[in-house]
Amino acid sequence: MASFQAIAATGQAIIRLLADSRPQPEFSTTRFELYQLGDFSDPMEEGISFFLYRVAVNGTRRNIPPTVGPDGIRHRPPLPLDLHYVASVWAKSPVKQQRLLGWMIRQLEDVPILPTGLLNQSGPEPDVFRPNETVELILEPMDDDAVLMRVHDTGAGIPPEQLPRIFEKFYQADNQRSARAAGSGLGLAIAKQIVEAHGGSILCESTPGVGTTFSIALPTRVTGRHTSQRPLPVPV
Repeated sequence: MASFQAIAATGQAIIRLLADSRPQPEFSTTRFELYQLGDFSDPMEEGISFFLYRVAVNGTRRNIPPTVGPDGIRHRPPLPLDLHYVASVWAKSPVKQQRLLGWMIRQLEDVPILPTGLLNQSGPEPDVFRPNETVELILEPMDDDAVLMRVHDTGAGIPPEQLPRIFEKFYQADNQRSARAAGSGLGLAIAKQIVEAHGGSILCESTPGVGTTFSIALPTRVTGRHTSQRPLPVPV
C-alpha cells in the first residue's frame, strides 16, 4: 500500500499536473498552490488554490485483501481514502477568472487518473506509491444539503486550555478581560444556541498570537416544522 506520505503526494501531484500543462503565454504567471485555512485571508492575485477540507475512508472499497509481492513479502492491505478538495480560482478580472476556471475543469476531466509516476515524482520522498497504485480524480459539486461559513481574524487568539469553555454562558477568555473588550460573556453562548436550533454546528480553532477561526455549518434543507435535533458536523 502507499505510505503515509500519500496524501501530501496527491495534493502536490494535482498542483504539478496543472502547472506543467498551463496554456502559454496566457497563464504563464498563474500560480497553483495548496491552501490552509489562514491563506484565504490573503489570497494570491492570480491562480488556483486547493484546500483539503475533508478526508474519509472509502467504505465501499475498504475490504481489500493483503497482497504478496514478487519477493514473497506480504504487504498490508490498501486503505482507500477519499480526499475532498475545494478548488478556488483567483484573478483580477472576472473574464480571466472564468477562463482559468474553464481550463482547469477541462484539464482535470481529461486526466481522470493520476499515474504512479506523477505521484512519486511529486511526493516528499520517492516510491510513495507502489507500481499498481493510482489516484482517481472526480469533479463534483459540494454537498448542497449544507452550507459552511468561516470567519477568521488575526487577533490575539485564545489559549488552548480556554477553548473548551468559550461557549459557556458568562465565560470570558483572559485576553478579553480589558476595559476595551469588556462584555457580558453571552455572545458565543447565544450564537451556539441559535446555530444548534437550526440543526447546525459551530466550531472554534485558535492559535495564540496568530488568530481565531469560527466555522459554522448549517443545513440548507428543512424537513417538517423543525430541523433535526442532531447537530450537523463541521468539516475539518
